[in-house]
Amino acid sequence: MTRRQWMWLWIWLLLFFIVFCVWLKLQSMQPQARPAVEPVTKVTPTQPEVKPETAAKVPVATEEEKSKPKAEKRDESFEIIKKGEHVTISGHFSSEEAVRSIISALEKENKSVARGDIVIDTNLSHKPWEAAITEISEPFSGSFSEGTIRYHDGTLKIEGTTRRKSAKALIDIALEKLKKEEISTQEEIVVKEPKKVTQPKVIDKVAQRKKIQQELDRLLENKRVTFVTGKSTLDSQGKKVLDEVAQILERYPDIPIEIGGHTDSDGKAKTNLLLSRKRAENVKRYLVKKGIGADRLKAVGYGESKPLVKNDTPEHKRINRRVEFKIIGEK
Repeated sequence: MTRRQWMWLWIWLLLFFIVFCVWLKLQSMQPQARPAVEPVTKVTPTQPEVKPETAAKVPVATEEEKSKPKAEKRDESFEIIKKGEHVTISGHFSSEEAVRSIISALEKENKSVARGDIVIDTNLSHKPWEAAITEISEPFSGSFSEGTIRYHDGTLKIEGTTRRKSAKALIDIALEKLKKEEISTQEEIVVKEPKKVTQPKVIDKVAQRKKIQQELDRLLENKRVTFVTGKSTLDSQGKKVLDEVAQILERYPDIPIEIGGHTDSDGKAKTNLLLSRKRAENVKRYLVKKGIGADRLKAVGYGESKPLVKNDTPEHKRINRRVEFKIIGEK
């Protein structure tokens, strides 16, 4: 065959292929032929055919049941009663962890914390009150002669008697934070300040400043403000010494004081500086709880930079680990 004939043959084959493809496409678009007779199941609309032995009964709520409001989940409720240095806790809690959270906070400031009538009910709703209770427990336990913390129906109520305005102020701050958690608060705190001791007349401010410095130095000659080893937390002996420091500072309400924290040379200098600063701040916080104005106290950490003696023996290191109180301001 000639070249021209081959060309025409290929053209005809191509046309045939195109026509065949179009025909297949049209066949696929046609609907499927239905069978001549379709089986029909006769079902009465009002009586559906259901096999009684296999059909499950589905409860249908009535209109009255639908209109009833769903029962709300009840909140926890508890009561903390303080009398002297003894505290009792009772109430209904959602978990044992919630009970331990309160007891742990109270045990830091009270001689005894007793469990009263406590019920654990996991169906109760828990509100985030732990942080506020932790803040409240310090001034409540340390400064109240008697009082009650009661949580009921979503309201936290504090009532009692204290000798210090600062304790009431700290509790008010903690209650303010609870409003962000949608917990309402009530406060009925009575402040009974002790009678002010008549201050002896001082010839001048220089003599007064000299006298308070002498009293502080004399107190710390044989006593030390001590902490838990390696930490900034005051121990029981340190708190007793600070109680005496507070009594001295109360007699001179206008004298500003620097609280200086010092360490020995063991460990890194940066770590010692941070530790001394935290210890000084904890001392200030404790004195504020005892009624000393925060505006007259300045906490400073010096780390190991100002040793009294060389850090060459355990006894010398003990001497360098100290808290000092210095008069600041006008001279």
